[in-house]
Amino acid sequence: MKREKGAKPEKVFLSEDDVWTESYFKPGGFKTRRREMFFHLPDHNWTAAAAKHSDKEPIRPKKRKKTSEAAKKTAKKRVKKAAKKKATKRKTVKRKKAKVRKVAAKKAKK
Repeated sequence: MKREKGAKPEKVFLSEDDVWTESYFKPGGFKTRRREMFFHLPDHNWTAAAAKHSDKEPIRPKKRKKTSEAAKKTAKKRVKKAAKKKATKRKTVKRKKAKVRKVAAKKAKK
């Protein structure tokens, strides 16, 4: 669309009234939600509420001691874990030694 000679271009200049801002305040509109999300000032300020609270540590309840049965169970689990770790260490050590022997045997042949 061409504009007529001497006519004022409409899209280049903002209108003098507030018609161009209506889409930013239309309820439920995209521009309205975007404006509220980025430029909405919260009603309450968390820093003011934080200043009212004391800096003391909260009082926490003491932990219960384990019963003798529970202590025995955990001790058994520790023993089992330690046994598993020892078994896996033995396997890995054997593998490493086997590889070292092969390399040494190849060097001796050359």
